[in-house]
Amino acid sequence: MKTLLTSLILCLLLLQTARAQSCFGLKISGFRADNPDEIYLQATADIPANRTFYFTDNDWTASTENFVGIETSDIYTWTTPATGIGAGSVILISSLANFATSGTASGLPGLSNDGEQLYILSAIPSAVEGESPESTICFAINFLGTGNMPTDASKFVNLGDIDNAVYDGSGDFSDVANWARANSVANLTFPTPTFIPPTTLPVTLTSFKVGIKNTQNNLVWTTSSEVNNAHFDIERSSDATRFERIGTLVGKGNTKLNHTYQFTDESPKSGINYYRLKQVDFDGGFAYSRIVLAHNDASAQVTIRHFPENKALQIAGVRNIAPYKLFSLNGRLVKSGNMDPGSPVITYKNITSGVYILQMQNSDLSFTRKILID
Repeated sequence: MKTLLTSLILCLLLLQTARAQSCFGLKISGFRADNPDEIYLQATADIPANRTFYFTDNDWTASTENFVGIETSDIYTWTTPATGIGAGSVILISSLANFATSGTASGLPGLSNDGEQLYILSAIPSAVEGESPESTICFAINFLGTGNMPTDASKFVNLGDIDNAVYDGSGDFSDVANWARANSVANLTFPTPTFIPPTTLPVTLTSFKVGIKNTQNNLVWTTSSEVNNAHFDIERSSDATRFERIGTLVGKGNTKLNHTYQFTDESPKSGINYYRLKQVDFDGGFAYSRIVLAHNDASAQVTIRHFPENKALQIAGVRNIAPYKLFSLNGRLVKSGNMDPGSPVITYKNITSGVYILQMQNSDLSFTRKILID
């Protein structure tokens, strides 16, 4: 019983600002494949607020680390509540009205009683062939499904030919001996959903801003509390999709005081620069901040000085080698070369006086200007 949910589309559109994280020990602790389909989750560690996890029952292939034929309609989500959720909490998610006892859910994959598997992941499968590294799989259950299980035996349990099962609360989740199984839910006792408040709070980011000074971008952010905060990675992108790390600042670990951090991007790209923070815990968990941006026009920083006595143009503000071309007003190329920031001079001893067009372009800038040569 596959239910297509339009609310999932909104979740995908918000992917870039969504938090990514480690699994925080989240496990599947029970399921029923009878109508309505239901699963039980158990938090074995505190999970911060607004963390999103993803579910799918598509087949995962270990050799290529991808989900076969996955589409957006095959992926469902559960997000922790604004308070976070504490270790020991048990969450029931039902396909009936997409209900969750804690947090919010977009629904469930339809659980077949003819053989199935279910994966819970800490990151959404890539749009490219459903790529999903094993590291993103938090836990999986297999009841005669055809998908591969993770190579890490602690990340899954094989339950065999069964329609309903529940973890009995003792021992490893991955040991089938610790699960009660039956084809009728009447023969099983499922746990009572329980919310336990978390004992820790995530890093609280109260502000994050970027400003431009000369040709550099200055990033400033403030926290009001930090728990288990190892460091911040500063990441930059030119398209708000593919980010690269450009720096790291050490966090304060555990503190309830306000702290301000500053980082300078000394060589931003020309155009729009997008920035985000990746806050990393000591245990490897991480979360992304919102994205801020700065519009850097490197061309505006370029100045041209004319030295007629030396038959030369001095070009200031070019940071990297830039090819240039000098055209007459009728479009004839009269000179070309590479502008070296270490020797930013164009000579014109054999060029007649008049108005010319100077074009210059590299990865940082692109401009066209009229200049007078006499």
